[in-house]
Amino acid sequence: MRSPEPWLSLSSLDSAKMSKFSPTRAQKIAVLKDIRYEIASLLATPRYDSADEVIRETVYFRKMAHARALHTFFTTSTPERWKNDVLSEDYSFRASPVFPALKSKELLERFNQALFHISYSRALRTPADKAWPIQEFLPPIVDRSKAFVSHFLSLGWPDVPQEETVLWRRMLTPAYVRIPLAQSTSNIADSQIVSVETHIRGT
Repeated sequence: MRSPEPWLSLSSLDSAKMSKFSPTRAQKIAVLKDIRYEIASLLATPRYDSADEVIRETVYFRKMAHARALHTFFTTSTPERWKNDVLSEDYSFRASPVFPALKSKELLERFNQALFHISYSRALRTPADKAWPIQEFLPPIVDRSKAFVSHFLSLGWPDVPQEETVLWRRMLTPAYVRIPLAQSTSNIADSQIVSVETHIRGT
């Protein structure tokens, strides 16, 4: 696991519950790698067997989860910040709705509840509306993500590490979406996988 930055203690983050959180320049730079991780996880697709329905759903469930996190990042204004959430407005990228007004409520209700909750409304879905509406949910967030990457690079912050800037520029290259996701982007260690799978199998 990554070691927390020295200034990023639990006590300092908890204090954000008591007052409006206002990130410092150092905090904004330190979290760039995490914003990049979310955007990269939406844009890039790992190699997988498209004939395997379980793996295919796993790949796109992952994209939906990262897209949902990015939706909050792009649509929440600074006065509405929840605790110490990172927002696009921290980088002078104005928060605004991602989806058309007539579809926004419907899409967010579907993705807020159905992604991470077991609800009785699932039983009411028909084969016609059971499929995830990813063709409506993902493209607008992909477009907003690309616009944010371009915007951030245009800021030209001189104190951003050069290697980080290179990785941000890489996300705008036409071939980027065809680059398999590197294992190094995962927050799950091999030992954790072994532990969970052993527990599932009961061995």
